[in-house]
Amino acid sequence: MISNFARLLILVLGVWGWVPDSEALPIYAITSAAACDTCHIEPLGWANPDVSARRCTLDCVGCHYSPAGGGLRTPDGQFYGKEVLPMYGERPSAFANPGKYRPKGFPKKGIYKFGKGFSGWWPGKTDFTTIDERYGNIDAEPVWKFGGDIRAMVLDDSSNPKSPFVFPMQGDLYAMNESVDDLIFYVSAGLQAQKDTDNYDNVEARDYFTIREIFFRYRMPYNSYFRFGRIIPRYGWRTDDHTAYIRNDLGFNQFFSVLGMDVGYNPNYLYADASVYYQGAGRWPGERMERGIGSTVNVGWRDLGWHLGSSFHYLNRRSGFDQITAGLQYGLNFEPLGIYGEVDIRHLISDEEGIDSFDGLYSFHEINYNLTRGVYARLKYDWGDPNIKYKDDQKHRVQVAFDYHPYTFVDLEAAYRVNWSPRIDFTDVGSTEAFLIAHVWF
Repeated sequence: MISNFARLLILVLGVWGWVPDSEALPIYAITSAAACDTCHIEPLGWANPDVSARRCTLDCVGCHYSPAGGGLRTPDGQFYGKEVLPMYGERPSAFANPGKYRPKGFPKKGIYKFGKGFSGWWPGKTDFTTIDERYGNIDAEPVWKFGGDIRAMVLDDSSNPKSPFVFPMQGDLYAMNESVDDLIFYVSAGLQAQKDTDNYDNVEARDYFTIREIFFRYRMPYNSYFRFGRIIPRYGWRTDDHTAYIRNDLGFNQFFSVLGMDVGYNPNYLYADASVYYQGAGRWPGERMERGIGSTVNVGWRDLGWHLGSSFHYLNRRSGFDQITAGLQYGLNFEPLGIYGEVDIRHLISDEEGIDSFDGLYSFHEINYNLTRGVYARLKYDWGDPNIKYKDDQKHRVQVAFDYHPYTFVDLEAAYRVNWSPRIDFTDVGSTEAFLIAHVWF
């Protein structure tokens, strides 16, 4: 038998398994092109590096060591999180003087505006790799790096009579080592929901501990990489809410960790990547995926003012329906306004006589507005039709949210969500959810 404390922990973690597991925000990648000094100090007098040597990218891999996004921040990502996001707190740029590299007569600020292009920046002659303080007081080339994300939530769900709930939402720690130049070893581990919250007598520590990612990644020219190990494959926009239909319903939720490898090509501005993997690997800590062999492919173009991409996924399950998924993604940067979205079609293939294959459609759209430094307003819309053969199985969801970054390393989100099913009928709300998330990262 287990203690009362363990029972309480299991109950909390059981609720934890339902809620969104926040990760990287795609809107950050889209709008980071507004100015040079979102990712490092203003590059006054820096030489324009050859495309093969550039680290700049409007992609998750620019700010996170994991190409899928989320987890430990790179120096660029840490700079963005400390310099751009918070209303108050220490700014890394305060520990550097970019002007000392600026030749006389050069502009003092580079800014991008949609429809107007880039202005106010002239390349100089200083190689950026020689500027140790290009991220202010952040180590530009760390050998070891550690970090973490801790989130707690208050949730009021109209469909659950036991709400409101107060519980931890995320507890992850990260480590990175680059003792050999360009060869990165990375670990992301944390807590997740227990598999069977009704069976208290068979609870093991491994049921609520998970190693989300543990891999080697080799960084190559043209912002390219090769990675193998326990990975999160890339597919479409990895939104900060894994309950989004384009994530959870398609199988790309917070439990989407697999054994495999991927390769990516990500210079400015074309990108392409592909993965092959095996999921559901036995007694791996935290494994909750069905067994199968899969692959993903992503290709597109990320420009300073817009993004257009496509994704493909195939999963050969050991049992049940095989799955083919294809999607289109878009993004627009009208800083301080950002818009992005995705539309996917999923084809489930039946191998049993008398059971037909069928298709589903899903979409996600978000409008994000930076009201002032540290304050963002967001409007989201989810739509899903699991089987287009049926008339009344559609579902819809609208969410209004505000993100407030009051101080370095601190993020608060307040949101209200309305669900309709099977059709939108504003007089017949299916359920509502109101929640407050407190997030601390380092």
